[in-house]
Amino acid sequence: MPFIRDRFSEAQVPGINGFIAHAQRLSLIYNALDSRDMPTTGVYAKATAEISAKLFGSSADYRHYEAEVKGYLPLDNARYVSVARIAYNQTMGNSVPFLEQSILGGETTLRGYGRNRFIDNSYFLLNLEERIRLFRWEIFHVNADWELAPFIDFGSVMKSLPDAQTNDFEFNPGIGVRAVVRPNIVGRIDVGFGKDGPAVFVGLGYPF
Repeated sequence: MPFIRDRFSEAQVPGINGFIAHAQRLSLIYNALDSRDMPTTGVYAKATAEISAKLFGSSADYRHYEAEVKGYLPLDNARYVSVARIAYNQTMGNSVPFLEQSILGGETTLRGYGRNRFIDNSYFLLNLEERIRLFRWEIFHVNADWELAPFIDFGSVMKSLPDAQTNDFEFNPGIGVRAVVRPNIVGRIDVGFGKDGPAVFVGLGYPF
């Protein structure tokens, strides 16, 4: 693959020669979850505005606006937890550095693709996941829950939401395996399937 600077100029892809980002963010949050790191019930909502200005040393003037809602529904004493997340992000401004725009792809968004796979002025994202506790195993007097997590990730980047095209949306089914040691340790393996083939992610913590 050719190096990005051999194919594009700074004018075509702002920030490829390096950039400075100095942003101020304000968020309004509603949190009714039963746990910060391992929620099993409740609703979480967040609205965020972020401003990056040359006045404060940034390479460009731009703004991010983001809205996110997550919900958790337990069944059978939380042996099954249905999880849903919907998010929208809009980036506005001129000459916004490439990696400061709205980005999808990776272990917390579209798990059928690698990180930073899709980039544009905005994105829409929907994640659905069913966390199923298979069994509980005691290791060194510590209880570990082993979970299976089939999931569907659905989303797209676009210039703005009214410009979204149905055939641009990605549909990524997948399956995850998690080892959970409460109250705050989660080890996970997620395998998502996109048009480029399977993508595997290994990490700590729930994806959302």
